[in-house]
Amino acid sequence: MAPMRKNYSTPNHMEHIGDDSQLCPVRSEQDLSDMDSLGMFTRKSSFADVPYLALPGINSRVSMTGTASQQSLRSELGEHFLQGDVTLLPSFSSALLKATFAALLSTFSFGYNNGNMNTQARVMRVSLSIPAHAEDGAPLPANDVIWGFCSGPSSTVMGTGAPLSHLAVIFGPECVCLARVLTLVAGRVISGIACGGVTVVVPMYLGEISPPQLRGTLGTAFQLTMVTAILIGQVLGLDAFLGTAELWPCMLGLVCVPAFVQLLLQSWLLESPRWYMMAGMEVPAETILMLLRDTPIDDPQLQEELFCMVEACAPAEPSGQSVNSWLGRGDDSGELMRVNVMVGRSRSLCSMLTDPALRLPMGLAVGLMAAQQFSGINNAFNFSSTFLAQNGMDQGAIQWITVAMNVGNVLVTALSVYLMDRAGRRVLVLGSMATMVCATALLTAALTMPKTPLTAPLTIVAIVSFVSSFGIGLGPIPWLLPAEVFGMDERASASGFAASCNWFANFAAAQMFLPLSNALGGYSFLPFGAFIAVSFVLTAIYLPETRGKTLEQIRGEMRGGVGR
Repeated sequence: MAPMRKNYSTPNHMEHIGDDSQLCPVRSEQDLSDMDSLGMFTRKSSFADVPYLALPGINSRVSMTGTASQQSLRSELGEHFLQGDVTLLPSFSSALLKATFAALLSTFSFGYNNGNMNTQARVMRVSLSIPAHAEDGAPLPANDVIWGFCSGPSSTVMGTGAPLSHLAVIFGPECVCLARVLTLVAGRVISGIACGGVTVVVPMYLGEISPPQLRGTLGTAFQLTMVTAILIGQVLGLDAFLGTAELWPCMLGLVCVPAFVQLLLQSWLLESPRWYMMAGMEVPAETILMLLRDTPIDDPQLQEELFCMVEACAPAEPSGQSVNSWLGRGDDSGELMRVNVMVGRSRSLCSMLTDPALRLPMGLAVGLMAAQQFSGINNAFNFSSTFLAQNGMDQGAIQWITVAMNVGNVLVTALSVYLMDRAGRRVLVLGSMATMVCATALLTAALTMPKTPLTAPLTIVAIVSFVSSFGIGLGPIPWLLPAEVFGMDERASASGFAASCNWFANFAAAQMFLPLSNALGGYSFLPFGAFIAVSFVLTAIYLPETRGKTLEQIRGEMRGGVGR
C-alpha cells in the first residue's frame, strides 16, 4: 500500500469549498481491507466510533475478551489478529504519558478534596466551635447543618471549557481556612467547583488526546487515581498522622501540592487535537497528534484517525451543507471512498429534552446519576466518622472502619475494570443496587443494637460491602451510560446535563444526611436504601443491556420494551 500524504481541507479553508462538496477521503476498499487484515486502525474499525471520553469499559464492546462476537471481529480485524500475530493496542508515547500524568494531578486533587474531611471531623468540629453535641449531650442540629456545608461537596459543574491548569489554581483557597468557619465554607465551595470541573474536563481531555483503543485504560487510570487519593486523604486524617488540633489545617492545605506541581508541568498538558480541529486549526491538530502518537504525518493509522476526527468535528451550520475534506491518497487504481459529513449535527439540550425518542435514554442517564448520589455513598465517605460516633461507636473502631472502607474502595475499583469487560452493564448495576440494599439493611441492624460484641464487626462488613458493591456497578456505569445510549451529536449535551444533575443530587444528599442522622439515629440510612430499592425496580424495567451493541440496537430495544 502506497504511503499516504497530507492532502485535505478543513474549516480554515471553507472559502474554497463549494456548496455541493462532499468529504472525499481518497482510499480504496482494498487499502482498508489490507489495513484491517493487519490489525490496524481504520475508519471501518469498531474502534472508530468510540466516544472521545476516557471511561472504564468504554471499549469493552470491541474487546478481545469476548464482549464482541468472534465472527464480527474476524470481519473487522482479520484472521491474523485473532490468531495473535499482531496487536491492535498502541503503546504510550512519551508525550501521551506526560500529558496523562499532568492531567491526573487534577484527579488526585479532586479525590483528596473528597476524602480529607472525614476521619478528623471530631477534632475539626471542636477547633471550629461547632460540636455535634452540647455539654449535656443533647444534639445540635444547627451545627450539623453548618458542618454539612463545610465537609459536603458544595459544588456545581462549571462546564467543559476551563483549562486544567485553571482547575489547579482554584483548588488552593481551601488551605487558608485556619479556624474560621466561613472561610472554610468558602474554600469548600470554590474547591467544589473545581471538583465538578474535573469530573467533566479530565475524562474528556484524556479521551481526546488518546487513541480510541486506550480510552478505557485511561478511564481506569482516572478512577484509580481518584479512589487512591480519597484513601490517602482519609488515612492522613487519622490521629497518628495529621488529624490533630494543631495539624488538620496543614492536612487541608496539602491539596495545594498536586495543584502547584501541575502548574509547573503546564508544558506537558498539550492542547487537545480534537479541540484544534473543532476550531478549524488543522495544522496545530496535526502537529499535536503526531507528538501524541510519535508517528510521522504520512502514517496511515494517524491519517485514519485524522479522518475520523474531521468527520466528528464537522462545523455546525444551519444550512445543512456538506464539508469537503481529503485525507491523503492511496493507490491511483483504487476506488474512491466517499463519506458524507453533514454539518448542523450538534443538538441542543432543549431539543433533546423535548424529543420523545430521547425521553427514555435521558431518563435513564439522569435517573442513574440521581440513584448514584441518593444511595448515600458520599455520606459514607464524608460523614461516616460523625455518624458512627453519634451511634455509640468508639474512635478506635471508627478509624478501622474508615480505613477498611477506603482500602476496599481501591481494590474493588481495580476489580470493576475486569468485570466491566466481561459482564453486562445491566447485570452489574442491578447486582450493585441489590447488594447495596442488603448492606444498608445490615448496617441498620448493627447500629440499632449498639455496644454489643457484634456491632463493630457487622458495621465493618456492612460498610465495606456497601462501598464495594457501589464501585462495581452503580459507581462507574452511570458515567458510562450516556456514551452508549446517545449519538455523537447528542453526547456532549446529554453528558453535561447528567453530570449537572449528579452534582446537584450530591449536594442535596450531603445537606440532608446529618439532620436525618439526628432525627432517625441508626435508621438514617434507610431512606437512602429505599431510594436504591425503587431505582432497582425502575432500572430492571427500563434499562436494556448495552454492552457489545450498537446505538441502533440499543434504541431499538428501548422502543421495543426489552428489559420490561
